[in-house]
Amino acid sequence: MTTQQEFAATFENYLRDYMTKLGMTCRRDPVLRNGSKPDFRVEHEGKACYVEATHVQPPEEFKDRR
Repeated sequence: MTTQQEFAATFENYLRDYMTKLGMTCRRDPVLRNGSKPDFRVEHEGKACYVEATHVQPPEEFKDRR
């Protein structure tokens, strides 16, 4: 059985791998000056941004087990 945390970790790993394949540099769990902790700091072609990985709807398997 996959827990919500396991699904989130798998999803974040998938995003990191995909962004890396696209040529982006990804750093996990940066800490910002205001204390925020987004999932990634992403750099590509001299530009950088922070990414918070979210999903709109949980996988069907979680609905079935509630």
